[in-house]
Amino acid sequence: MSDFDQAYNFLCINEGGYQKDGHDKGGATKYGLSANSGYLELAIKAGIVPNGTTIESITQEQVKETTKHFFWDSLNIGIIKSQALANKILDSVYSMQSYSNGGYCGIKCLQRAVRSYSNNESSLVEDGIFGQNTINEVNVAFTEPLLCAYRSEIAASRRLDYQRNQEYGEKYIKGWLNRAYK
Repeated sequence: MSDFDQAYNFLCINEGGYQKDGHDKGGATKYGLSANSGYLELAIKAGIVPNGTTIESITQEQVKETTKHFFWDSLNIGIIKSQALANKILDSVYSMQSYSNGGYCGIKCLQRAVRSYSNNESSLVEDGIFGQNTINEVNVAFTEPLLCAYRSEIAASRRLDYQRNQEYGEKYIKGWLNRAYK
């Protein structure tokens, strides 16, 4: 089983303190938690952070607890045997927080990577849901080849984001790709 603290430390390599970039669709961000994501409000409702907490006032420890509750624990990432894969899964679902058509973009990338890794012999559905079938396939795979395929799928998804909105993506594409290949 993988360790949240190690995965969170990997995530923090790419996340900084308070930033307010007018071009960022997420709005103001602190430790990677964006104002427009809705997770701050959910953390307040769940009692993880006190009522009245803002992006500006949230502490890194509160962001860590929010991340653990809404990403690590709710998706059950800790059941992944490979720490390197668990690190990347947390990083991708956290940084690619888009949740559409019932699934996480970062998990869809993982599912595509599993299919690529298995030469399309996997029957895994690319639905973005981190369910038992996805967990089983990830846990039986060799870490390095799957991790390489996963990084490539994340980079491809980021390139598509860039193509869909070049004006927005131009500022961020280099950082997105650097993060994808870590």
